[in-house]
Amino acid sequence: MYRISVIIPVYNYAERLPRTLQSVLPQLAPGDEIVLVDDGSTDESLALIQEYAAAHPDRIVAAHQANAGPGAARNHGFRLASGTHILFLDADDQLCDQALPALHRSLRDQGDCPIVIGGYISVHEGGRERRRPAPQLAARPVDNMRAYIRKQFGTPHGAVLLARRVLDYCLYPEHLRVNEDLCFFTRILARFPARRLDEALAAIHHHGGSLRHDLDAQRNATPHSEAWVFEGADMPREAAGLRREFGARRLLSLSRACLLSGRHAEGRTLYAQAVKRWPRALLQGSYLRKYLRSFTQ
Repeated sequence: MYRISVIIPVYNYAERLPRTLQSVLPQLAPGDEIVLVDDGSTDESLALIQEYAAAHPDRIVAAHQANAGPGAARNHGFRLASGTHILFLDADDQLCDQALPALHRSLRDQGDCPIVIGGYISVHEGGRERRRPAPQLAARPVDNMRAYIRKQFGTPHGAVLLARRVLDYCLYPEHLRVNEDLCFFTRILARFPARRLDEALAAIHHHGGSLRHDLDAQRNATPHSEAWVFEGADMPREAAGLRREFGARRLLSLSRACLLSGRHAEGRTLYAQAVKRWPRALLQGSYLRKYLRSFTQ
């Protein structure tokens, strides 16, 4: 019997957490559970978590830790989880209706798979929505890894189901406070086969307060991100050959973010570093155009 543990790390999301939990609770099958990990919140999140856990003792596992970041909170939740499969969901996002039943059907009808990736809905500030279909996936893990680092598809939390053995192989990097999800997905996609699920599984809410928008934090994390993904004998040889491209693409993303925020000199420096690292970066037209346009601004 397959059992799904929905792991939700929480840091100062007391206002949004009820919406998230109400999207999950009605979908839980017998044996499924929610694992809530408070990551040292300073608002009412912990009290709210304890309230929900008391109201649903057979469905919710609650934990608290001193603030250590989202990767550490997810790892903590995994260690407490009893499910055969794990779905991570951010505390400000929601599961789509029938997401868990769709995942159970996939496991029942098509058998176990280390990684199952569905579609999702991007919800932007103001309520604008955009549906993102599930990606077309290749048979070879390294091809999926390559497509992922080239941004040919995304894997937000809530749209990816993982077998326990994936987390037994690789937990989240706890020393990274940003880009930890990108690093984690890059590494597991290099190693494990993945299967597509047509259904949209989660609504992903984008807002300016998210840590992912902190440019300085992203810049500080970038060299550590590359090292964590690629250093180690367990990285498949062909996947290891993508290290320069991975690092250069991270620099390109930072360059664009800096240029868009008016930090032109910094953005141009990062762009030059990306090209030096991986000359094919010059063929990435959208980044080149932003770089050239910065000299006229």
